[in-house]
Amino acid sequence: MRHKRKIRLAIGASGTGSCLEAVIKAHQTSIYDFEPVVAFTEKTGCKAMEKADAAGIPVVEVEIPEYDPDNSLVGITQQEKEFLQKLDEAHGDSYPFGRKKLLRKGLHELRLVPKIMKYDPDFIVLLGYVPILSPYMVGFYKNKILNTHPAPLEFQGLHGYSWAVGNHPKIGNPNGRNKWTCVTFHFVDEMLDHGPIIAQTPLEVRANTTEKSLARRGLPLEHAQIIQCLQYLATDRIILNNGFAEVLSERGEPYSDHIWLSQLIPDEWDKIHVKVKFEKGKFTYIIFGPEGLEVRNTTIDEVIPPNLMFTYTYRHVNELRSKGVEVDFNYLGLNIHPVGMCPKEEQNGRRS
Repeated sequence: MRHKRKIRLAIGASGTGSCLEAVIKAHQTSIYDFEPVVAFTEKTGCKAMEKADAAGIPVVEVEIPEYDPDNSLVGITQQEKEFLQKLDEAHGDSYPFGRKKLLRKGLHELRLVPKIMKYDPDFIVLLGYVPILSPYMVGFYKNKILNTHPAPLEFQGLHGYSWAVGNHPKIGNPNGRNKWTCVTFHFVDEMLDHGPIIAQTPLEVRANTTEKSLARRGLPLEHAQIIQCLQYLATDRIILNNGFAEVLSERGEPYSDHIWLSQLIPDEWDKIHVKVKFEKGKFTYIIFGPEGLEVRNTTIDEVIPPNLMFTYTYRHVNELRSKGVEVDFNYLGLNIHPVGMCPKEEQNGRRS
């Protein structure tokens, strides 16, 4: 189903704007059903905003205020003061990054949102936007904010490519160097780099891979996935269901309905090997049970985009792992081993 008009996007970016540029170029082809109507940033003069301006897209620049709620109310209007008091009462004790950051972010967003609203966006899309959103903005645009993240969501924060190669500037990698990573496009909730996943595209981390070489391979995948997902969004092919994002086929059926991996595994199996192959235009599961003694071979009849096949299979694999099943997962020759989360004690202060 196509909209009578293209969906309107407000795009947040803080850096070079390669993902923003990809969306602009896609829009300029006139074959997609979305259009960027405003770009916004907290970083005045960044290259991303230069690219938006060059494409004729209005730019909104609102810096994060240097506001200390315990020492100064200078420059705060009465309306802003009342807003911050309500935000503090609702979230001050529970916000994971601390009360001061909550109120700084809240004040920033209170000044930013009205400027974005002038352009009547249908969705907010964060493409390399550094600030973590407060509960105010997430609630104001509930289920309308999307984000691209250059890593699986087991890792939260900046420098996803450097994390994948075990060279994160602050934490390295708790589990060492990965053999794989992915780019993720997801809905945003109140947690950091968290929310219903729309799609994930995996890529190999080779023995000689550096952060720069990984980014060179990862960014084109990220750009393609962003455009793919925005078109799904623009044509009403994404739904939220029980905390999951589901992409619908052109017939209106969730692709995930055709992925039944976890249902193929008997309860008594505590260790399995799952291999996904692609032959003659179709995906096939090859499943080895404990000690390799039992084999199940199942072909998926539905034609599923490869990154969605990975996304939904990985969802099932993580579900099995959460139940204590040891899963050796190989996707099209790539070993998808478990990846570690960024330690919570390192999350505070990593982003503005």
